[in-house]
Amino acid sequence: VAAIGYIMVLPACQLRKAATLHEYVNDMDQLEITSLAGGSFCGIEHAGDIIITSGEDWANLWEKVHRGTYPKKQLPEVDFSRETVLAVFMGTRSTGGYSIEITRVHKNNGVIKAVAETSSPAPGDLVTTVITQPFHIVKINTAKNDIEIVRE
Repeated sequence: VAAIGYIMVLPACQLRKAATLHEYVNDMDQLEITSLAGGSFCGIEHAGDIIITSGEDWANLWEKVHRGTYPKKQLPEVDFSRETVLAVFMGTRSTGGYSIEITRVHKNNGVIKAVAETSSPAPGDLVTTVITQPFHIVKINTAKNDIEIVRE
């Protein structure tokens, strides 16, 4: 009987914990995200995250991302007095089936966190046999450079 009582209490505790976490997430300030570029092919071969806070750095990154692309894509406008650019790169992959995307940016207690979700093919998945460099670039409506980018 004690074991049955424990089994019935455990799910209730887990539900309470999940509800508290959900309330916590809803209390955070979500920042608006505008996608500027993304896909499977770019001129950046190494994995990494970049935070851009100046027009010069933005123009340099845009040139590197689109090297080898014709016609050249026009540099999207960013007002760095009130916006920041975030870029995430997976690095070179030997097949298709990989992706990365900044899905949400939130502020909680003054800390800004951007979440980049990654996806990889499962063993046995049919994928294209092509070298890729998955990436995603966004701008957000805050002019800060103390932003943490985390991958999920």
